[in-house]
Amino acid sequence: MIVTDCAKTEIQKHAKFLKIIAVPGGCAGFKYELSYCSDATNDDVILHECVLTDEASYQFIEGITIDFIDEIGHREFVLKNPAKKGCGCGNSFGQ
Repeated sequence: MIVTDCAKTEIQKHAKFLKIIAVPGGCAGFKYELSYCSDATNDDVILHECVLTDEASYQFIEGITIDFIDEIGHREFVLKNPAKKGCGCGNSFGQ
């Protein structure tokens, strides 16, 4: 997993961790949901000093690059996962 300095800085502004989970949805089958959290639970898998997931999502998160874009009118985390097939809308992925 790669977490860029921009992403790490943005996470640390809000919480100790960014939690990323894969949930059913989107045109390709799955999409990522992101949330900030202060503590890891017993069910969480810590992937990086500031990123965690749950056991069910681990297979979809492994090998991902997390970046944060901060431009005029556009602020968001960008997740790149070369191991998963993307879709036409750019918001979901398949296995």
